[in-house]
Amino acid sequence: MVYLDPDREREYQKEYREKHKERLSAYFKEYRKKNKERIATKKKEWHEANRDKVLARIRKWRKNNPDYNRQYAKANKESIAHNRREWVKKNQWRRAKIEAKREAIKISALLPTTDFDLINKFYRERDLISRETSIQHHVDHIIPLSKGGAHHQDNLQIITATENLSKHDKYDPSLGGVWANNELAKVTKTNLGI
Repeated sequence: MVYLDPDREREYQKEYREKHKERLSAYFKEYRKKNKERIATKKKEWHEANRDKVLARIRKWRKNNPDYNRQYAKANKESIAHNRREWVKKNQWRRAKIEAKREAIKISALLPTTDFDLINKFYRERDLISRETSIQHHVDHIIPLSKGGAHHQDNLQIITATENLSKHDKYDPSLGGVWANNELAKVTKTNLGI
């Protein structure tokens, strides 16, 4: 039944939804299951088209709920810790890449020609080799960062964890490598007579 009065129409629809709640719920659940990809695509398109509106709504909500993140973290400590551990297990190369970059930034070991996409490949390849051989591998700086080596794709190699740990911070000139443009590199080069 259709009413001309919008208020009566809303009331009728509300009553209908309450009366047929289970049947409608099952129908929409099945519909979402069948059209999962189509719904996800439309949702993504809408979010991209209305990005500013979405961000404004998020900012407004955060402003009105400043303690939500702290409260959520406090209430879900175990769940958050578990999810973090799972992420680290699945994304070891990402974590190692982030740590290496952070260390390189601290000691000014980045060069303008550093290509992070190529560096990422080293870490992904390391994980792949470790899985295939069942032997732990590391991405090693040929010239160690502690001696003035650069965090650069031409200064990286993949070696077994045992080799890397025994090598520690030794420098072998026959392997090549790339020096950073920092004080540490200048001091080491002077000490080695390079």
